[in-house]
Amino acid sequence: MIFLILGSIFSTISSLIISKNNKKIRIVDFFKEPKIVLLNFLPIILCSIILGKLKFVNGAAIVMVVVNTLALIHYYKVQFREEPLYFKDILIFKEAMNMSGQYPLKLNFSALIYILSIFVAIAMQCYKTEFEISTAILLISIICLGVVWHAIKSDRVYRNLTIKDMNPYIELESYQSKGFLYPFLHSLTDIFEYKFRNYSEKMAVEELSEFEEGKNCDINFLVIMLESFKDFSTVQGNFEFEIDPYEDLKKLKAESLNGGLIVNAFGGGTFITEMQALSGFYHLPKFKRKTKTYVNYFKDLGYMTTAHHP
Repeated sequence: MIFLILGSIFSTISSLIISKNNKKIRIVDFFKEPKIVLLNFLPIILCSIILGKLKFVNGAAIVMVVVNTLALIHYYKVQFREEPLYFKDILIFKEAMNMSGQYPLKLNFSALIYILSIFVAIAMQCYKTEFEISTAILLISIICLGVVWHAIKSDRVYRNLTIKDMNPYIELESYQSKGFLYPFLHSLTDIFEYKFRNYSEKMAVEELSEFEEGKNCDINFLVIMLESFKDFSTVQGNFEFEIDPYEDLKKLKAESLNGGLIVNAFGGGTFITEMQALSGFYHLPKFKRKTKTYVNYFKDLGYMTTAHHP
């Protein structure tokens, strides 16, 4: 049992080291927030106990390999894409493997710790002790894992847990401030469709029936995203242009309906903003099947719809 506990502790610490790619974070910072450490450690030791019930398998070794492999993938994804690893990324594993060939993988400290953890896992498997996991311990572990999962999936707990000097409103920093395994498991909740409270399909149909379908409207709709756009003419103070770069946009603005738009993406998450604008959804569906959007609506009216991405 002592080797299982030590192996789980090593898995937790090594996964924190492997996944760390923010210079503002020190490993010791995580231990100043015991809840963060526990939510990274408890799933590891509980799964190790449960898998330890299987014959010829060292549960702690298996969990160590899986967790640290995911931690290393997370490290490289942040390096190349500036995005953390989410559970839903597993569903597009083949696509991710095809894209990985476009990036050079360098041997660094995180990779060395990962290699060390693999050797430790092999040694643990080779020198597997005969410790017997009783049925009572197994059942208790399963129950405890359910309790831990309840805490992991809680949005309230997730929002309130962070370490010092990390911005909770920047998604990547919020993720990194919680270690690796905990935020990775929390992202499991994102693979399910959002359920709207008090939604009534009947009421929605009744309200939509009050609007007439547009007919004979020769109007072109263009949706253009300029990720680096900034309207400096709105900056307060004496700010004048020799040549106004916004002249054409101002003319277009005068001929159209216009207004401000607030998005929930910053420094990443372009896809989220694009899909929210084109679908009208705040909580995006998973787009695994045909989904009603503004684009489909116009297409059904006879419009030609097309998309271009540089």
